[in-house]
Amino acid sequence: MYSINVENITFTYPAHKGKKLSSHFSLDKILLSLTAGTFLSIVGPNGSGKSTLLKIISKILLPDSGKVKIFEKDYSTIPRKDLAKKIAFVPQTQPLAFPFTVYEIVLMGRSPYLQGFGFENIEDKNIAQDAMKKTDIQHLSSRYINELSGGEIQRVFLARALAQQAPILLLDEPNTHLDLQHQIEILTLIKKLVTNDGISVVAVFHDLNIASMFSDEILILNFGKVHAVGKTASVVNKKNIEEVFRTDVIIDTHPVITSPRVTLIPDFKNKIN
Repeated sequence: MYSINVENITFTYPAHKGKKLSSHFSLDKILLSLTAGTFLSIVGPNGSGKSTLLKIISKILLPDSGKVKIFEKDYSTIPRKDLAKKIAFVPQTQPLAFPFTVYEIVLMGRSPYLQGFGFENIEDKNIAQDAMKKTDIQHLSSRYINELSGGEIQRVFLARALAQQAPILLLDEPNTHLDLQHQIEILTLIKKLVTNDGISVVAVFHDLNIASMFSDEILILNFGKVHAVGKTASVVNKKNIEEVFRTDVIIDTHPVITSPRVTLIPDFKNKIN
């Protein structure tokens, strides 16, 4: 069963005053089908539409044309609260307007399930505690969010998304601000959720090697269009990477796992003295 179907969507940001519409970015006829229990990474140059596509899948932005289906149902017919039980989204940055504690923010992930007067029950609290344990932030539970580092904040909002217990998890650069240890720990956790629990993950990455190591499939966007999509081993090749990123690379195999590995070739001839 497909968890996500993106059917021929187009999207253009509205033109600003004094600027021509033609100078604005757009997504053009995007097609994507994701089987439940798959880890898909979206990669591409800056401005290629990665975050925009993620926001459209999450219904933060609506496409100009085409459809997005969640478990075979057009998401335009799904109420927001019900959609929040299907999709959890962790954006690149989070507004920190109010100094909530870490525990309070993680517990907000349970809001789609609240009944009656909207108070969390013991089950909700246990789920929030488990999410904090998985993301290694239990020791921060009573701290205020505006007191934390960027990496800690990233893990807090990932914990909130996990507390939603949604079968689809959307992540916009989830390794941003994380040190090496927590990058591996968090992405390994997410990979286990895909493998063991059958959730679907769509994540945006700038790091091609991170994307290659953890993804089942990769979609390469370029200038708002799909350049390539498919199994990681077939998509991450020299031709695709050099055409899209306009730089020379070596593609070989990771020495420990079987994923493709991308190595940049520096041009020291043109270095600045």
